[in-house]
Amino acid sequence: MFRHLVVYTLIILFNFSCDFTSPEEYYDLAIEQVDEGNYQEAIELLNKAIEKRHKFRPALLQRGFCKMQLGRDLEAVKDFESLLKFDSDNTLALYNLGECYYNLSEFDKSIQFYSEAINTGGALSSESLQVNLRLIGDVDNDSNYSLYKNEIRFERAISYFKNDEFKKAIQDFEKVLKTNYRKAECYFWMGHSSMGLNDSIQACQYFTISANLGFKESKEEIYQVCYD
Repeated sequence: MFRHLVVYTLIILFNFSCDFTSPEEYYDLAIEQVDEGNYQEAIELLNKAIEKRHKFRPALLQRGFCKMQLGRDLEAVKDFESLLKFDSDNTLALYNLGECYYNLSEFDKSIQFYSEAINTGGALSSESLQVNLRLIGDVDNDSNYSLYKNEIRFERAISYFKNDEFKKAIQDFEKVLKTNYRKAECYFWMGHSSMGLNDSIQACQYFTISANLGFKESKEEIYQVCYD
C-alpha cells in the first residue's frame, strides 16, 4: 500500500513539474498578448519559449520588440545581440538595434547597425518581389526577417541628421526618393538638413516641395524659412 502511494505521488509530481507546451505554442500565446498591447504578459510567455529553445529567433526578436515598446531599450539590445551570436546577418535584428540606439540617442551606434542591416542578404530592393513560402506552424522563416533597403536607409538618414552629419543625411534621403518612399517626409528632413548646412534657399525649396505633397509640418516651416 505504501509503495503504491509513493508511486502515485511521484506520478502526480511528474505531471505537475513537466511542461508539455511547445515553444511555438508559447510564442503564439505571446503574439495574442502583443496584439492586445499586453507587452509584459507577452514577455513572460516568450521567456518560457526561450527557456525551452534558446536559439528561437522569432521569440528573441519579439521579446526585444516588447521591451522596446515598454521603453526598456537596453534590455532589448541584449535580446537582439543574443540572436546575432548565432545568426550574425539577421536583417531585422540589426535594424532593431539601430532603432534601440536611436531611442537611446546614441546615433553613431544607430548608424552603424542600420548600415550593417542594409548590407545583409535580407535587405531587399524596393523592386523585389518577396514571396513567403511557409508550412503551417512555421514561425521561424528567413523571409520574416527581411526589410526593404529604403526603409532602413530612411531611418539611417534621420540618424545622420540627429548626428549633425547633414550631407550624409541628404545623400540617403535622395536615394530613398528614387524609390518614391515617404517622399513628403524625405523633403521635410532634407529641408532641415539644409538648414543645418546654413543653406536656407535650398531648405525653402525642399520645404515647399514637401508642403505641396501635403506634409503639414513643412507648411509651418515655410513661413519661418522662406519669408523670414
